[in-house]
Amino acid sequence: MMMDDKTNDAACWQRRFWLLLAVLLVVRLLYLWLGPLDLDPDEAYYWDWSRQLAWGYYSKPPLVAWIIALSTHLLGVAAFTVRLPAALLGLGTAAGLYVLGRRMFSPRAGWLAAALFALTPAEAASGYFMTTDALLVCCWVWTLVALQRAVRQGGGWWLLAGIGAGLGLMSKQMMGVFLLLTLLWLLTDSEVRGWLRRPGPWLMLLVAGLFLVPGMVWNAHHDWITFQHTASTVERPLGGLATLGDFVGSQLLLFSPLACALLFALGAILVAAYRRQPSAIRQLLWFSVSGLTVFVLLSLKQKINANWAGTFYPAGFVLLAGWFDSRVVTGTRLDRWRTLARPALWVAGVCSLLLYAAPPAYDALGLSGGHRDPLAKRRGWAELGRQVGGVAGTPTDRPLLIALSRMYAAEMAFYVPGHPVATRWVGRRAPVTSQYEIWGVDRRWRGHDALILIQEGEKLPAELAACFERVVPLPPLEVPVGRAGHRHFTLVRGEGLRDWRGW
Repeated sequence: MMMDDKTNDAACWQRRFWLLLAVLLVVRLLYLWLGPLDLDPDEAYYWDWSRQLAWGYYSKPPLVAWIIALSTHLLGVAAFTVRLPAALLGLGTAAGLYVLGRRMFSPRAGWLAAALFALTPAEAASGYFMTTDALLVCCWVWTLVALQRAVRQGGGWWLLAGIGAGLGLMSKQMMGVFLLLTLLWLLTDSEVRGWLRRPGPWLMLLVAGLFLVPGMVWNAHHDWITFQHTASTVERPLGGLATLGDFVGSQLLLFSPLACALLFALGAILVAAYRRQPSAIRQLLWFSVSGLTVFVLLSLKQKINANWAGTFYPAGFVLLAGWFDSRVVTGTRLDRWRTLARPALWVAGVCSLLLYAAPPAYDALGLSGGHRDPLAKRRGWAELGRQVGGVAGTPTDRPLLIALSRMYAAEMAFYVPGHPVATRWVGRRAPVTSQYEIWGVDRRWRGHDALILIQEGEKLPAELAACFERVVPLPPLEVPVGRAGHRHFTLVRGEGLRDWRGW
């Protein structure tokens, strides 16, 4: 009878998991279809990458461009198809957390882990905006699943862990931290340290490294530009308590305040008793608390982007789910707060609903596009494309589009009808700071015209004007961003392109 009860319980939580996935799929697809926001500049930028597939790009590995290319090739070019992979990857992440929580603790813990993470505002945004984070977190979670099985069963699971890590490395450089944490965990945990004398972990590292080879070759032919960009992201001014407060506050908002507070408290208690924990708990601590602690310390030195620590929450939420399900015990007063599982889910869900409701709410209140609208960066691009397209002429005879910012170049490339070629001007001898400088402008454009978009407050650079036989100012553009804001631009027609960055 007891076995039947356990089987029925497992089946119940599995049905709840499939219901969770179904609800997430419907909500996210509906929100994508309604499309309250234009493509973020980064999304448009990655889409522009997808038109020129390569083994590497200026700031990121290539997988995000490849995935977007696949989606838009199969379903056509639209904001919906650019973002569709993000929604599906989010479901994959939830499925991985369910499998991990179920295998490490119980079916209920698996459901709680998947629901806790899926309902956070960070995951709600990640399931809408197609960025490298959606790919990275999905690869991270499934590699964690394979690693957990590998240390218990060995065999092909080490190979699968290597493939997962390799795909993660092709998503974002942060996946390299996963490999480092794997080695640190194996080195410091006596229960699994013996694996370092066997081929499994080294096979994982070898397979993951093979995925890097094409990108390394690409970088070698492009002055190691991706490595230069990555290094520059940590060269920031010193911070202090202010940047620490910004980081902690952003984590509470993005990953739900109640769940975050409980995770931080649970992690601190378990780390204090680290040696007394089972190996499974120590693994989750390495892949959650260790990384979060490093970022907290780094935030005292510099400003930390809120999404950088996102990969450490999946393991943390599996740990939290195990605690909610009484499979993780601290032996302290904190254990009395396990009853907050349901409130934690409700708080996370309400925060995500508020995030989804923000765009129409700001519009209804007449604040959309104004200085109080945090989403203003994602509004007005379709209208800009329509207005520029009206000046550019028919899609069969598009001029080259030029902007002084890669943000405007990418948005014009996507939203101007016909998706013309767009690029950015940064100066004749300026260093490479985006993919547009790597691509340059093909010599076949010599003698052709271009439309140059100048944002308000900027002037046409003399060096850029000298690249054309003649430049002709056009009427200014006023682009409504929402009910409370506008963007103002000047359009200049460059006639007869003669030179581009030293042809």
